[in-house]
Amino acid sequence: MNPIHSGLDNIKRNLSQSAQTLEQLWQGYQQLWQQAGWDQGQLRLWLSALPDISIQNSDSDNPEYSFASNQAQGDDLGSLILQTVDNLGGRVQINALLQKLPVEMVTIEQIKVAVNQHPELSLMGPFVRRH
Repeated sequence: MNPIHSGLDNIKRNLSQSAQTLEQLWQGYQQLWQQAGWDQGQLRLWLSALPDISIQNSDSDNPEYSFASNQAQGDDLGSLILQTVDNLGGRVQINALLQKLPVEMVTIEQIKVAVNQHPELSLMGPFVRRH
C-alpha cells in the first residue's frame, strides 16, 4: 500500500476512536498533505465524502469529524426518520426532513444511509417515503 493510502487509513482509524477538528487533522498530518498535494479544502471534501462520518459545526471554519460509534445510532436515526415521515403523511423531501430532525444529530448523507438501511423506508428522487 502506498504511503498516502496508508496515512488516510490511519486517519479513518483514529476518527473511529475519537473526534478531531479539521485543524487537528491538518496540523497532525502535515507530511501526508504535502505528499498528497492537498490543501485544507481537499481534506474537508474527502472527510465529508467518507461514509458514516459525523460532522459537528459543519458551517464553521474548523468542523469536528468522527465516525458513528455503532450501528445502533443508525437504527435510532432510521426509527426517528420513520416516525417523522409518518407524521408528515408518509412522504417528505429530504431537505424538509433535515429541517425536522435535530440539527446536531444528522446530515443529509446520514439520512440517506439510515433510510437505505431501514426496511420500511426508501428514497425516491428527493423524497423519503414509507413503503
